[in-house]
Amino acid sequence: MRKHAIRKPSRKEVPWTLTEAKAKFSALVDDALCGKPQRVLRNGREEVVVVNASTFDALAKPKRSLIDLFSALRGVDIDLDRLEDDTREAPKF
Repeated sequence: MRKHAIRKPSRKEVPWTLTEAKAKFSALVDDALCGKPQRVLRNGREEVVVVNASTFDALAKPKRSLIDLFSALRGVDIDLDRLEDDTREAPKF
């Protein structure tokens, strides 16, 4: 992974308009590389956030796999038997 020089963000922490983000995309990316998420507005609504790749990878990585989750339940006594009661009726078609 390429290391980037640490530099000061080029602007205050205010959202970019989409037009401004398009026109100054390099500056937006530079600011995101400094570790500051860059928010972009479209039609006055916040639509996207640009972050550096390492931040994205950390957010996208699952905290635990499903196997890890169920492995943690080994040895736990859980009653999975269904109760046989007549509280529901099957729908009639």
